Amino acid sequence: METEKRGLSNAAVLRVSRNDGENRIGKKAVGVIRLKAEDYIREIAAKAQMAANHAGRKIVSEKDVLFACGEPAEGDGAE
Repeated sequence: METEKRGLSNAAVLRVSRNDGENRIGKKAVGVIRLKAEDYIREIAAKAQMAANHAGRKIVSEKDVLFACGEPAEGDGAE
């Protein structure tokens, strides 16, 4: 049986999702949140890499990530 590589730990998801320590999230729910967060991160990273490639660069910049998230990059004239 092959071990699945995990990017985020359940503990990290719990830390990020806490709202002043009031959130109580079940173990199965934490697992689902973790998987969805990892999917979202992969999607943003892929879109950012495509933006960098389109600009003729191999390295993703902050502007690429912001573009991938649909947010204007600082200083791009969009207000």
